[in-house]
Amino acid sequence: MSRDEDMPKLRAFQNWRVRMVGIALHHRQGKNFEPFLHACVGEDRKGNDVTVLSALARLGFDPWQEASDLWGLSGEAALTRLSSTLSGFRDVPALLNDHASIARDLTKLLPEHSAPRDLRFIRFENC
Repeated sequence: MSRDEDMPKLRAFQNWRVRMVGIALHHRQGKNFEPFLHACVGEDRKGNDVTVLSALARLGFDPWQEASDLWGLSGEAALTRLSSTLSGFRDVPALLNDHASIARDLTKLLPEHSAPRDLRFIRFENC
């Protein structure tokens, strides 16, 4: 095989490797969200415990991305967003009436911020 014939294979491997590294980094950062994602939101109609992770996935969200997005909001904005999201989850009867207080308890499980949230959005023009 010539070098030109091997290039598509090499590119495919490099693309695969980049995706795998990205997934690994995403999930390593996601460990900070495990207490939040693995918290129970209540029992479904079949009597099974449903976690935040499961509820978000059933609603069509990427649970780690949603947790990260909530973490990036102010406390009140995160509470409002999560409460609204959980209000649309009909599989857990307790959420129909009590989504706001459950969301309040769950947002307390998001990781603490080691720096002010707004610092993540500062652009350094000279870098």
